[in-house]
Amino acid sequence: MDISKNIITFLPLFISIIAAVIAYFFGQRSKNLDKFYNQTQKSLTEVTSPIYHELKAIKVTNLPEKREKLLQQFFEKYLKESTNIYLIGNRFIIEYFYKLYDKFCEFMRTRNQNDWNEFWLRFEGFFVMIEEEYWKTFEITYSDYKWHQYNMTKNIFFRVWNSVVRFLFVFSKVVVAVTGFLVYLTMYDKIQVFITEKNIFPSNFFNLSLTLLFLSVMFFGVMGIINSYQLAYIQSGESFIRKLIKNKFHGVVKKWDVLWEKILSLPLRNKEIDKIPPMYEKKDIDILSTPTLF
Repeated sequence: MDISKNIITFLPLFISIIAAVIAYFFGQRSKNLDKFYNQTQKSLTEVTSPIYHELKAIKVTNLPEKREKLLQQFFEKYLKESTNIYLIGNRFIIEYFYKLYDKFCEFMRTRNQNDWNEFWLRFEGFFVMIEEEYWKTFEITYSDYKWHQYNMTKNIFFRVWNSVVRFLFVFSKVVVAVTGFLVYLTMYDKIQVFITEKNIFPSNFFNLSLTLLFLSVMFFGVMGIINSYQLAYIQSGESFIRKLIKNKFHGVVKKWDVLWEKILSLPLRNKEIDKIPPMYEKKDIDILSTPTLF
């Protein structure tokens, strides 16, 4: 068949392209990605994790006086000259933190309920951002932890097999991406023929790229099936299927999560939880006794 002959003819070209992509991929991983992982780990251990747990302690505190004291200590800690809050690496979150501090200072000056409400709503938004950042950095830092933990419990033959299967699964993704990009280029080239009457690729190259894309998708599917037994140890956080469903049917997933949370928290149903905790009604305000930041 002509397609078979074309595959053989252009096979060295495809092999060289795929080899170049793989070389670039692993080269970047050994340099830039290693630097990124080091920065992420440092951010998690030195800033994101401490801030997240400090904010969580503030949220669960029921005593208004203690809550206010924890807030003062929190801002004192991360507004020092030696602060390392920059390690979060997210300018929006850092700027939001400074604005949150301004709102807290405003409340400390006025001791007004409206100012407290406005501050706390902003505090809740800041907590959501930090929580998301915390879990993202956690999943990046420990993305391979479960897989290595699982793999190290097997004998040497299973270790080699698991590593090879995982590599081929990742490799199949690269092949699908490369062949998909070739289909896009050849399709664009065919459109250009009608405009400029000139083409870069041979006339039958489009059919060839479609065939290679079909074969690469089959290869990816086979490797996905073979690799399925260890996908649970490779993935971290939400599964791909859940993310896909959540993206298309966000409302349905949200309602399911709310329903599931209610089922899990049946003993707490009769307990009312205020969205905004009560402010600390300090009777005699001694400005000199407040921290120097305020």
